[in-house]
Amino acid sequence: MKYVRRLLLIGISSSLPSGLCAQAINTRVTEWGPHHRVIEYVDSDGTTNRFTQLQTGLNRWSETDNQFIPASDEVESVNGVAMARKTQYQVIFGKTLDAPDGAVDCLMPDGRRWRVRPKGIAYTEFQGGQPGKSVFVAEIKSSPVDVTGRSEVSYPDALSGAAGSISYRVSISGLEQDLRVDGPLAKPSDFQMNEALVRAEVWNEILESPPPEKRTSTITRPDGSVDRDDELNFGTMLLASGSAFLADAAGNQKSVRVARQWQETEGQVWLIESAPYSELKPLLAAVQGKAQARQIDRENLE
Repeated sequence: MKYVRRLLLIGISSSLPSGLCAQAINTRVTEWGPHHRVIEYVDSDGTTNRFTQLQTGLNRWSETDNQFIPASDEVESVNGVAMARKTQYQVIFGKTLDAPDGAVDCLMPDGRRWRVRPKGIAYTEFQGGQPGKSVFVAEIKSSPVDVTGRSEVSYPDALSGAAGSISYRVSISGLEQDLRVDGPLAKPSDFQMNEALVRAEVWNEILESPPPEKRTSTITRPDGSVDRDDELNFGTMLLASGSAFLADAAGNQKSVRVARQWQETEGQVWLIESAPYSELKPLLAAVQGKAQARQIDRENLE
């Protein structure tokens, strides 16, 4: 099962440009902007054509070239540090998931920083919209970072109390966090909690951030309960809504919407993302079934 969260640039909705004609010659970019390019090309018959390519984060400003240049989602390893520095925002990833300066140190386009460190997965009972009993069921470990793709880093074996990993994907339009649970979690009944009232929560400690512009709405769940959902705008980037779904499953599967809450308490700031345990229960059961099947396969190979 995956929890997915996205920190996105504020720009425009992405759209694909029209394809260049196969006979086009003398193609050049005549205008650059943070989210667009004007491209001019000449057909073989001498006709000059222009189109505008639109995409959030398409280009980045280069101090060296003193102009916009194409953005890239590439993650590099520089002196043993994983970083993405070819988008409008820049990210340094912690050497370990529990790094003191955060797993993610994001420099936003306006020069302000957003540093975050995951904490773990908790269960909290809610009744009448008010929180009650709460307990952590899985907390992060000192997992080392691994560059697992052109635009991805992962922290494997990231949780104590559950099998799981945390990964980050870079795109030119924003940064995505995936928390993947690959084995069973403890049940609410193990802690004398009523699973009908429990929210499964992913806690992230915000170590540094500009104060967000917060717009609060609600999510009405299938059982009629209501969750608070905070839309967070940081000026040049925003925190998009997330979801939980079964990883590696076929398309058209059902996902569960994740609520966001920005909380400040006792001098600490937390981003808490949650969904009803009752809605996640079928996904967790499927994860446990897959884990058992993998165990059987391994035993048959021995």
